[in-house]
Amino acid sequence: MKKGQYARTEAKMINITICDGDDKDRSLMEEQCRLYASEYGIGITVKVCASSEEVLSDEEEADILILGDISDGINAIKIKEEFEEQGRATYIIFTSKDASTEEMLGTNVSGFVRKPVEYNCLCKAIDKILRTKFKHESQFFLMRKEGKVMMGMRDIIYVESDKPYIVVCFKNGENLVLRMSLKRFLIKVGTLFVKAGRKYVVNLEHVKEVSEYAVLDN
Repeated sequence: MKKGQYARTEAKMINITICDGDDKDRSLMEEQCRLYASEYGIGITVKVCASSEEVLSDEEEADILILGDISDGINAIKIKEEFEEQGRATYIIFTSKDASTEEMLGTNVSGFVRKPVEYNCLCKAIDKILRTKFKHESQFFLMRKEGKVMMGMRDIIYVESDKPYIVVCFKNGENLVLRMSLKRFLIKVGTLFVKAGRKYVVNLEHVKEVSEYAVLDN
């Protein structure tokens, strides 16, 4: 199978909203989010807005809200409180030039990134959220030209490293190519999979016996 035969994607589409009153900061963070998605093979949608009204009135719930400085009378902390009252499951990353803001945020915040936002710092904040949010996810979306095909993680037999890609092999014979490392894959799928040598990760539910080699049931 040639690399790129399937679109590189993660378990599901991640919806990110960026709200910041500064045009340059908004553009920079949008670019960084798209670079992150491209680098790690994650499917994302990115929505940008400049006011609290746009965020609070948005009926589509974001997975991640990157919330910066807003100058329309409602500060970031108030938006956080409004989200809590509405029962939204959105993870919030605050960005600010004021380091003291981090101490005011409380416990229900997923991350804080000091401005000017550096790419590596934003990546760490997003990584933390994805590890938490999708640690127990059990579905992958296989992307083809004709659309999405949903496959369960328990349908995966093994994963092979072909740097900088991995090839996910399903029991029905399908393969999924992702741009990520075996280490990153293991972080995301939890304890269902274990390493078998340097190039392979196997699904424990498909292991029939373990000796010098793992014997799989398919």
